[in-house]
Amino acid sequence: MLPGGARGGSQRYCYALGPNAWRMYSSTRYRPQRTLNPHTLAIADAYVAIKQAEREKWVDVLTYGTEPDSWIDVAGADLRPDLYVELGLREKRERVVLWLEVDMGSERQKQILEKVDRYKYALEHSAEYPLDVFPSVLFLACDKARADELRTILRRAPQTPEGFISVALLSSFPQLLR
Repeated sequence: MLPGGARGGSQRYCYALGPNAWRMYSSTRYRPQRTLNPHTLAIADAYVAIKQAEREKWVDVLTYGTEPDSWIDVAGADLRPDLYVELGLREKRERVVLWLEVDMGSERQKQILEKVDRYKYALEHSAEYPLDVFPSVLFLACDKARADELRTILRRAPQTPEGFISVALLSSFPQLLR
């Protein structure tokens, strides 16, 4: 049997915030979405996974910020991560601070390397960062092939401090922090 009965007919639905709920969660002007955006949905999936881990009581969400609230300028480096999170890992008794870059495979090598250069420049000028812990960068890839491609690209980025920028599958997040 096909979804929607013998003749099919099921439609794709995407639920979104209305204007009142939008004002509760965002400082930007409300604009109703008329199309699906896989990148935005993947960012939402990452956040929902974090909240699920919090419900399972192994993560505490200490702080988070979505676009554009996650964007910051550090010493002239315009950083635009998809998501900023501060997490408390209960079992390890440690705090993890991350900028998440959800990667759907749409950016070319040059764009990724330019983004990495901005993050490295900001790290070099971390004294100008307004918070007490400078975040690490985690690229969350949509599939294994893209994760492998990102790792290859990152190996071409000269002088990247070990552990500062890493790659994982979106489907493995946040469990990879355990």
